[in-house]
Amino acid sequence: MTHEEFQNTVIQPSFNKPVLVDFWADWCDPCKILEPILDELAKENSDSWSLVKIDTDGSKEVAAQFDIMGVPAIRIFWNGELIAKYNGLMWKKEMGKWILDQLGITN
Repeated sequence: MTHEEFQNTVIQPSFNKPVLVDFWADWCDPCKILEPILDELAKENSDSWSLVKIDTDGSKEVAAQFDIMGVPAIRIFWNGELIAKYNGLMWKKEMGKWILDQLGITN
């Protein structure tokens, strides 16, 4: 993903609703565990936020721009700004709660 593509798929849409970015890599086993969790959460919360996945191996400049040193790495963008960061794996319940907490949404 280029810087321009990132602007078009993450930054611009974040002015409509928050965008959660999943920085991942094909060789990363925790990323493979997290992928279906994020897919499910994104589907369940499609009115509240959207999901974009970025392969760090194919997007080294974008990953470097956001100081992605390891994967999985989650970043949330809202109104064009980075508002939250998380590195590592969380199970569905905890990840769902963390996302809602970052967005100020109560259940």
